[in-house]
Amino acid sequence: MVKKFIDPLISLVVIGAVVCVVLFLVAGQHDALNKQVKASVSRFEAVKKSDTDFAKQAINRAKDQMKVMVSEGCLEVAEAELEMEWNEECEKQGLKDKCDLPIDIAEELIDQYEQARAECE
Repeated sequence: MVKKFIDPLISLVVIGAVVCVVLFLVAGQHDALNKQVKASVSRFEAVKKSDTDFAKQAINRAKDQMKVMVSEGCLEVAEAELEMEWNEECEKQGLKDKCDLPIDIAEELIDQYEQARAECE
């Protein structure tokens, strides 16, 4: 009679041990899979941050280049306006382009030019 009672008990203990081992293995796989997922997410975030940083740097470089281009264009306009106004004053004086203007007129034009240059920066 004891044998009838012990055999099923041993079977239950063995089945319980097998279930514990299976659960342990599944839990181990879950942890390993979880670590892989976390590593993948970390790599993705690093790539995303790297791409974002690269894009920000490219945008900043483009902005800097645009500022230089705008400033250079502004200076060219200021110089062209000075030359045009200078030559108009020469014409008013009955002189040729790029003439020697009276000091008061020349100083006024140069002041206007310097103000325009300052606005370019």
